[in-house]
Amino acid sequence: MAHKQIKDAGHEADSALKQARAIEKVLTEARDSLKAQQKRLHDYVQETTAGGKVRISNQGTVTFTDSVADDPELQGQPGFGQAVAAEQRRIDEIEGEIRKILQTVTEVDDSAAAALRYNVGNDKHGFNEHATGNTEKAEDRYDSTRAVQLAQKGEDMSNSELREFNSLLKEHKKDPEFSERFATRMGGRGTLEFWEGMGLHDEPAPEGARKELLEQTRSQLGATLGTATQSDSKAMQDWKNDVIADGPYALDHDLNKPRGFQVMSDLMNSGRYDSAFLKDYGNALIDYEKDATKNGDSLSDEYLGKVIPGSGLDGGDIDLTNDWGTDPMAGYMNALGHNHEASTEFFSNKSNFDYAVGGEGVKGARDWPEDAYPQYDSGKSRGYDALGHALESATTGSDYGAAKPELHRGEDERAVMQRVMERYGNPEMELMDKQTGISDSMGRMGAAYIDDLNYSISGLDASDQRQRGMEELFGAKDENRIEPVTAQQFVRELGNDETSHGIMSQAQQAFTTSRIQAHEGTAEAYRAAEWGMTMHGALDEARAEQIGREYREGDEDYNHELAKSAAWKQAGVSVAVGGATTGVEAAATILAPQAAPFVIPIAEAAGTAVETGLGNEIADSLKESERDSTGKAINSIDGFDYEAKGLARTGIDNYMNSHGVEGPSRDARNTALDAAYARGGRITDTDNSR
Repeated sequence: MAHKQIKDAGHEADSALKQARAIEKVLTEARDSLKAQQKRLHDYVQETTAGGKVRISNQGTVTFTDSVADDPELQGQPGFGQAVAAEQRRIDEIEGEIRKILQTVTEVDDSAAAALRYNVGNDKHGFNEHATGNTEKAEDRYDSTRAVQLAQKGEDMSNSELREFNSLLKEHKKDPEFSERFATRMGGRGTLEFWEGMGLHDEPAPEGARKELLEQTRSQLGATLGTATQSDSKAMQDWKNDVIADGPYALDHDLNKPRGFQVMSDLMNSGRYDSAFLKDYGNALIDYEKDATKNGDSLSDEYLGKVIPGSGLDGGDIDLTNDWGTDPMAGYMNALGHNHEASTEFFSNKSNFDYAVGGEGVKGARDWPEDAYPQYDSGKSRGYDALGHALESATTGSDYGAAKPELHRGEDERAVMQRVMERYGNPEMELMDKQTGISDSMGRMGAAYIDDLNYSISGLDASDQRQRGMEELFGAKDENRIEPVTAQQFVRELGNDETSHGIMSQAQQAFTTSRIQAHEGTAEAYRAAEWGMTMHGALDEARAEQIGREYREGDEDYNHELAKSAAWKQAGVSVAVGGATTGVEAAATILAPQAAPFVIPIAEAAGTAVETGLGNEIADSLKESERDSTGKAINSIDGFDYEAKGLARTGIDNYMNSHGVEGPSRDARNTALDAAYARGGRITDTDNSR
């Protein structure tokens, strides 16, 4: 007994020493930091007041000893107002610098306080054997504890507390330790119950500041949980398992509440989630949906709720309306979009591809429900929009929405793109028409494979001895050649839609410019231009036919649509060109205001430095076309043909101007370009509407 008491006392003494040293370290660092800020403030005040023109009070108020504003002789004189304003700007500058120093002092004090709380611990009768004196780690631990404390208040959080909660998540959302501590302390089910209970999807929905704060919470919480899933610790594996296990069930066993999948997927619209977790989550979600619909029930009933007539104990109806009204597959697709490895793996599985993409006659395809919640009413389906993001990620090898998009078209990415072209290019399925909201993604995917599409549309075949080496004209590789029919049908579908036609037209203009520069000073530059015109002709013919199907010739809307589609350039376009690195292809990123960027391959050899002038040439070509198309009225297919052809020719016109091509030689070049444009039109012409 005595031995145990002595041993315990020794352990307590060691803990006391460790805690004392940790506290000493925290206080010493705080003292040194505060002394440094004190000197910084003293030096700044001395420097600022030297000469006696400026006074700074003990409260930090700044005044001029001889202020212009107090001089009656200067009042009313020219420049008096500007002089007073200049004095005030100087006062604001000095007071602002003082506030910055004092803010640093406050931060030092707060960090020290957090460190002391962590190092002292919660045991009122003992010492903290885990004390370290590490201020930064202590502050992070304190922040995660505070975030959990706030989350436990749930919907009772005031707006001020919700702002604090959002701020903590925003600051630490990429911090693995903070994110894991927060997630595991909340628990899988606790996380779902917290977010469901915050009431963003209540009926009536929150408004004003509360709604804005909750939307910020969704974004920051989703990103934080995404970071947490990157951990493979047992605690996080338990969290992942719990979230997936709760997915099929209504929270609190209340059928008027959302399923766990709906709540988690709502958060998965933001953040980058672990690939293995996404795979397990997706498998469970699909299994659940297939089981829920095997007897003929719809996903709309499953997710939006339904009324069951005369099934209550009193013979009355049971209303199982679910206010959330969200499709969990949409959030899951966005999560795949933010993790290109996971999305490529998902769509490489043909069963998954068929289930998500669907199409007429595709066995086991998903019937996508509409989101019912009004905040998502943006004129297009969130589900198909999210599906597009996931497919973009899977085919380009770059996360959707990445700050710096890249292009990595490996074997798996190309295989998924092949499926996309075959499915969405199938004229019998008309998927792009039926899947409202996906056309912009299809346009960006087409842009990412613009070299292969050009090569395939051309009909050239490098396996033919007589055409050996022709793939170099497009910067493409023959082993990546797409079947011409597949390419033609896909390009026709892209051309049909206004959005994808615009993206592809810009991509083609940029790609043609890059190929002209690659062959500068040779006859191949003109051949590259001709094939570019062929592609433009194919896109424009498809668009003109679609307008003819949707509108009656001569109507105002008909003329308006023709003019819009002819003027497909966007003002304010800029271009970023990046050289190839390991596993990433050289590419140009086309950036336009109020539109997602898209990437085109520029077919530079890996490791070769890309000339900085290329980006400027592409941007100039696009901007020149935009200027040329401003304000022109078009009221016939022939007028559309003339204007669209002129815009498409801009890049080669600029090239001929820079090389001084004039006279008959220029006329001959233009005749060849016009002929190439007409050939392209014949490729996608389905009804000979001209």
